[in-house]
Amino acid sequence: MKLICTNNNQDIGIIKRNDIKTFTFDIYNNSDRIIKPDLYPGCGCTGVKLVDPILQPFSHSLLEVSMDANKSALGTWEKSIVVSYLDATDLEQKNLQILFTVTITE
Repeated sequence: MKLICTNNNQDIGIIKRNDIKTFTFDIYNNSDRIIKPDLYPGCGCTGVKLVDPILQPFSHSLLEVSMDANKSALGTWEKSIVVSYLDATDLEQKNLQILFTVTITE
């Protein structure tokens, strides 16, 4: 069982201080089992929501991300989100790490 992010490692560009930018990642369930993942943003400036919180077999869902530039320092940063799920085949917890780069300016 496996989750795949089809557009990982995005550069979301420049966000001005006090702005919020939203963008999406495409999450694909590449298995024949239902997956209900847990989402863990890497910091408090990142909000995450899975549009379809239960991924049916061989289906896609969008991971909606909001980046609050008011909660981050100026500069270029690599941010991460961990999508955690139970692999029912071997009963192991698996993690998919999603990365994006953002530049915060005045």
